[in-house]
Amino acid sequence: MAMVPPPFVEDLRRRLTGERRQHGPVHCVAIICNGKLLGWLDTEQSQAVLAEPSAVSLAMLQAALVDAVPRLELLPIARALFDVQARRARPVALRPLLWQVGLGACADHAPLPPLRRDSCVKLGRWPDFRVLAHRHDDFRICALLIQHALDVDACSSILGVPREEVQAFFNAAYLSGYAHTDTDPAARLTAAPAARAGGNALARMWRDVRNRWSR
Repeated sequence: MAMVPPPFVEDLRRRLTGERRQHGPVHCVAIICNGKLLGWLDTEQSQAVLAEPSAVSLAMLQAALVDAVPRLELLPIARALFDVQARRARPVALRPLLWQVGLGACADHAPLPPLRRDSCVKLGRWPDFRVLAHRHDDFRICALLIQHALDVDACSSILGVPREEVQAFFNAAYLSGYAHTDTDPAARLTAAPAARAGGNALARMWRDVRNRWSR
């Protein structure tokens, strides 16, 4: 049975990608989980302020994301309210925060809804290098998905990266708004053709990325 996309994830992604701007300039929101305040987000400035110590807030958010009964919602707030909270506690970078939440949201290495096992994902742009610094294989996954739409199995097969690591990347990239699902079959790349025809190109691309990063 197909899972119903969690409104929270889709609403968050629309705000991150700017789609909500056509409906009004509301960029500041509060994260509510079953009536409990978890924090405040400013999607225009890409900042977040957590209501609890970071470990507590992240654990609650990760658990709520995969709850069978959706409990998360975004409540629009005035920028003045966000600014007050930002003066009380130091803001953190929003997308790296969401990336970390996405990496650990599904302990059983399952797709983060609305992603499915067969979802083909493509990166719209390179993620912030701060979210990739300690995960070497994530650079390789980025270099591939910035060019092609792939599902988890194909990406894992092409790069030789464990499937659970690829799924965690997909979850993180989708939640933080860097990736989107691709429904065009013609744009998808399968493992076998890519392994034969795209291996050298991917190696060159990855070498270029490493050279730029090491400068």
